[in-house]
Order: sequence, then structure tokens, then C-alpha cells
Amino acid sequence: KPLLFSAAIDVGLLVPSSLLEDAPVAYGAFTLSNADLQFRGLVTAERALVESLNVPAVALLADFGVPRFHHLLSDAGLTTLVRPASDYGLTLILGGAEAKLLEGVQLYARLGSLGEFSPLRVLRDEDPSETAAHAGRQVVSAGASFPTLEMLKGLGRPGAEYYWEQYQNQWPLAWKTGTSFGQRDAWAAGVSPQWTLGVWVGDFQGGQNANLRSSSVAAPILFDVFNRLPKAAGPRWFEVRPSELRVQRVCADSGYAATDLCEETSWVAVPGDAAYLQADRYHRRVHLTLDGSYRVDSRCWEVGNVKSVTRMVLPARVSAVLSSRGAAGASLPPFHPRCVGGANESLAITYPPADAKLWVPLDLGGRERRITLRAVHQQEDATLHWYLNDAYHGASGALSRASTDAAHSIAPSLAPGAYSVMVVDASGNRHESRFEVVVARGAASARGTPRGRGPRV
Repeated sequence: KPLLFSAAIDVGLLVPSSLLEDAPVAYGAFTLSNADLQFRGLVTAERALVESLNVPAVALLADFGVPRFHHLLSDAGLTTLVRPASDYGLTLILGGAEAKLLEGVQLYARLGSLGEFSPLRVLRDEDPSETAAHAGRQVVSAGASFPTLEMLKGLGRPGAEYYWEQYQNQWPLAWKTGTSFGQRDAWAAGVSPQWTLGVWVGDFQGGQNANLRSSSVAAPILFDVFNRLPKAAGPRWFEVRPSELRVQRVCADSGYAATDLCEETSWVAVPGDAAYLQADRYHRRVHLTLDGSYRVDSRCWEVGNVKSVTRMVLPARVSAVLSSRGAAGASLPPFHPRCVGGANESLAITYPPADAKLWVPLDLGGRERRITLRAVHQQEDATLHWYLNDAYHGASGALSRASTDAAHSIAPSLAPGAYSVMVVDASGNRHESRFEVVVARGAASARGTPRGRGPRV
């Protein structure tokens, strides 16, 4: 994840203050969640990296490109990526690829050298020709490595180390942990201007251990070792030359390149030769009635009863998460009742994703399990009406006497075949998606996802 975030800074996808979406999402048949099974709605890139959130990282990888990241990892020294990028897919950022401890340490050493390729020198078995062949290669820029190290320095340390900044004799460390799928490996890595450390804890036979958590078993060892290592005189922290950076004006509340719609802006440092930071996409000009109680557009506005304002417009699935967490200003006013029909960002089908193929396993009794279809609406008290292949399939929300939570769902029993699903709110706004159902047969269906599909992480 640190290498992806630093590379994303280099190509202009984000800066540490940029907002990333953390809400339920699916990529084909691949659904995912964070390790704590919670969603936050919106987080800064810095928080997403420090908390090692899966959902924003996968979205970032999808934007950056799996083949490009696969090539970057190989170029950075990972020799274990023996399969093509398509075999790993988006799980490449979630531990879907193997790695060696020494090569993992090498990645962090590379960040510590501000992006320059510096292969490990194993003194007892050194190959000078290989070392010379890779010396001086820049994997990511110094201007992208430095803010990544700054973000990793902010990760809270374990145990009594949490208060390290209160003691003058303590040294800063950019560090990160990771636990492999199935809890077979616990990792911790850290880098300072003088030292790069890596810790692996696990079963040499590759067995699983439910108690194997990197934050509680690998991280304490990392800091025990770091605190005992000699510290040479010199800078306590990394330094970057001013020529490696330039300033970029961003929207203060989104962290993306400022547009004319951003009312408040700020300046951030970006790599000197980085691609232009992508423009803010959240601020829009919206039209409201004069009292601000309804949104209107060309379908329903009245001359003299409309005002234009700039608002931060969020996707419905993000707004739903923020509303469930009690975040103020998470939604816009509803459309005026006269604005009937049409598709807009007020509602969205969150599962299944468009054009998905859904494999329905059988339970122990041989019966087909039901598929849960989900949607969200920006208004907490909204009622959504569901249609499957143009046939009405009931309502969710207030009128159905179901939960008035911002998330709506139905669980129909579906035979194999192609389906279109549509949700419509009381104002006639709608969202439509298409998917296909494939019912799994035989004993293999009870074991989970079909061959070739990623795990549910």
C-alpha cells in the first residue's frame, strides 16, 4: 500500500489530504470490506494508508491500473510475481501475491532512499554485477516518497510506544504492519534515515493462527529491535530538496485540484515533476428553491423561485454511510415533487454491480440461497420501489414498515438467467442495473466462490 500511494502521488491521482471513498462497493463478483467490517464514508488518503483501509486502497488500485502496479512491483524488486497481472487482479493490493521478507524490506528501504532503487547487499553472497545493474534507478520520485514516509510516521505505535513523541530520546520511524489472508503471516516493517527493519512472525509450515495479528505480535518486536539499534549522529528524519517539490492549489475540503467551484482553497506540496493533480469532482452548481427546501432543475423550476449555490455532491452510497454515522451535511435537499422521473445521484443500486454474474451456492439441504439486492438513497426516510424485469417486487423503507435506514434491500429467489433491476423513489427518480444469475450445482458450490474469482476480503 505505501508503494501504491506514493506512485499515485507521482501520477497526480491524489495528495495526502485528498478524499477517498470508503463505502460498500463491488467489482464484478469481487466484494470487499475493511478489516474491522466498518465503513467511514470519506477518508483522507493519509488516514486510509495509516489505518490500512482495504476499500479505498482497492479503488485507488483500480484507478492506477493493475498492470501498471504489477510492473511497478516487479521493477521495485519483487521476484515472486510469477503470474500475469490479470491473475492477481485487485487482490494484488490486499495480499493476493506472495512476497519474501528480504524483498519486502527492500521496498521500504527504497522509500527511505526517497524512491531510488538500492538492492540489498548480502555480504556473504554478494553479486556485484547485479548490484551495479540496478543502482541508481528511480522507482518513485523523492517528492512522492517523502509525503508517504510522513504519513507512515503518523501511525500510532503499539503499547507504551504510543507516547514516544513525549520522550526526547525517541526517534521517528515510518512503519507499517500487515496480516496475510488466512492469518498465516504477521508482518511489520519500518524505515528511518539510518535503518530499515522487517519482522515476520508465523508458522514455518504455513499454518493458520487466529491469534496472529501483526499489530500485537510483529509490531512490538519491530520497536524492541529499533530502540536497541545504535543511532548515528545526523538527521533524525528524512529531508527532501526544495527543488523536488512544487505547490499546488487544492479545494480545502476535498484535497483535489481547485476549480472555479471551490469556495475555499489551500496550497499543498506535490512532486516537482508529477502529473497535474486531478481536478475536484465533488463540488457542483446545484439549483434550489428560494427557501432551500427542494432541489430543482429544468424539469420543474419556476422563474423567480430558484437560486444557484455551490455544494459538495457525494455519491448516494457515500452519503448513506455518512448519514448512518450521524455526519452533518451528508445529503442534499430532495428534488421537488414536480421533478418526476429521470436518473440522478440521489439513489443508487450498490449490489449487484452492473453486468455482474452472480453464482448462487446451495445450502446444506440442497436449496438455492437467496440473493440480497441492495440500494441506497440520500434521504434517510425515503421509500424505494423495486422492479425485476419490469415486474413490481415490493418496497423498502418507510412505506414497507421496514427499517428506515439509508440502506435498502430485498432478497428474492431468482432462477438462472438475465435480470434487470430498477429502484424508483417517491419522486420518480430511478436507477437501473443489469446482472446475470448462475446457480452453482453439486458439492463444489458449498465451498464458496467459483474457480477464478477473488476471495471475499
